[in-house]
Amino acid sequence: MKGYDFIIEDRRPVIVYDVSIEDIDERRKKAKEYDTSKKACHELGIGYNAMRNAILAKRRIFSTTLNKEVAIRYKKST
Repeated sequence: MKGYDFIIEDRRPVIVYDVSIEDIDERRKKAKEYDTSKKACHELGIGYNAMRNAILAKRRIFSTTLNKEVAIRYKKST
């Protein structure tokens, strides 16, 4: 349905990576997983539209609650 795409995206799980960790394997181990993108927004102190744009463009974004730059990606469905 047109206009209801944002509801589906709210329920998608996301993974948050700390960009300050240089070792990629360690970064993956310490990644935080959120079951919905809305919960990630609230806990990271990021606006929903800013977070969604960063996910789609695969950019980094600054978290105000963590005071760190993070990379957010949608979790791949298995």
